Amino acid sequence: MSYQKSDKAEVNVLIKISSKKISQLVLEPWGEEIQIKLNDEVRMCGVGPAANSFIELDCGEESICVTSWKDSTLSVSINGNTLDTASAVIPSL
Repeated sequence: MSYQKSDKAEVNVLIKISSKKISQLVLEPWGEEIQIKLNDEVRMCGVGPAANSFIELDCGEESICVTSWKDSTLSVSINGNTLDTASAVIPSL
């Protein structure tokens, strides 16, 4: 999907893992699970349409669920290493 500069938004999030209990990052709507550990630094960058551009974080006891906005993609790096994730634009239903 291609966007004009004014139509595109970028949202950045930094999470520092400070609990031994949290061991998983779940990327939605892709359903991807990424293992994380104590002291990891997780950086995420969502890119997509400007309308309703936000990243939702739902922190559970053992995992963090990350939900990106409609028609966006999400890149993830842990401790400076960019991961090859399944994040791709999912067309609206």
